[in-house]
Amino acid sequence: RDGRILRREVVDDTVASHAEAEAAELLRRVREGGAGVHERTHPSRGPSNIAGEGVFMRRKAMASSAVAFFPGRCFHPPPPEAVLEMAEKVSEFFESWEQNDKVLTRYDGVRIDAKYFETATSGPLAQARERNIFAVGHMINHPPPGVPPNVISFPVTLPPGEDDEEGIIPYENHEFWFYSQELGEHYEFPKHQPLLGVAMFAVRDIEDGEELLFDYNLAHHPLPDWYTPVAYTSTN
Repeated sequence: RDGRILRREVVDDTVASHAEAEAAELLRRVREGGAGVHERTHPSRGPSNIAGEGVFMRRKAMASSAVAFFPGRCFHPPPPEAVLEMAEKVSEFFESWEQNDKVLTRYDGVRIDAKYFETATSGPLAQARERNIFAVGHMINHPPPGVPPNVISFPVTLPPGEDDEEGIIPYENHEFWFYSQELGEHYEFPKHQPLLGVAMFAVRDIEDGEELLFDYNLAHHPLPDWYTPVAYTSTN
């Protein structure tokens, strides 16, 4: 069922702390930058030779810096005993890649669905779509054959949506968590829980005007005709 899957890397606390700090910096820039955020490094959607639309770097981005968020609604995996009930009650959690190509799954099982970000007409996702210039990770293209990706994804934890007074955090937790067959009732996702998102980081310096490319690492079969797995070597 899964589409994009985060590669699980062995990292230490220093790397994780860097990721959290970079994600917080992007939010700070949106919160405080106003129109000036466009005068600093930021991503921008535009026509792509790889696909119809892509994301391009505006001003140079340094290696290891955060450049975008992969936005959307966060679906947390249900307890193992509730998976079957979850499949019946929350069918969108189990949508296949063929049905929805705007989804990314973290290696902890949290599924982020950008379809809701694109279609929201109210609430936190609609607000963030208007205000957060960095919420474009779902539009980054997979690299063509022979071209290595220049961004990598990494899980980040952001404040609860209820704390987002500015409406700039591009995530919301799906309120329905799972259905208990034993108790015969729905479990809602606990309020005031942190938002488990994904940020995109530059793996090298990215020049002004360069298109961002991200390894989708597709897990379903058969793979689509346009998709070529990235061949990793010691140099890339």
